[in-house]
Amino acid sequence: MEHEVKRGWRQLANCKGTFSGYFVEGFKYRDESGESGWHTCSYRSNPISNPVHEFWVSGETFRDFEMEPPDESLNLNANIGGVAENLDRAETEAVLEAIRAWEEELRAT
Repeated sequence: MEHEVKRGWRQLANCKGTFSGYFVEGFKYRDESGESGWHTCSYRSNPISNPVHEFWVSGETFRDFEMEPPDESLNLNANIGGVAENLDRAETEAVLEAIRAWEEELRAT
């Protein structure tokens, strides 16, 4: 799978909570062009365990994701892959529910 390295993402938010039976942690980022997305980690129930999946979510598109070490400005360098395949519908719905709730919360602040 071909990956695209995106550099200079600035973190805007760090959110977490339980949604539809999954514990979801999300980090919202925006780059210099204004493009934004969420780095998400989803867990079946216990956030201490390893995540079930880690994705880059933009809109409702889930992509494979690997984080690279931050640059000198501590901005994220993301290795964003192609559209993720064979996704569990319940898990993706939980992640999207989380992002919708967090976006609403961020708009209110």
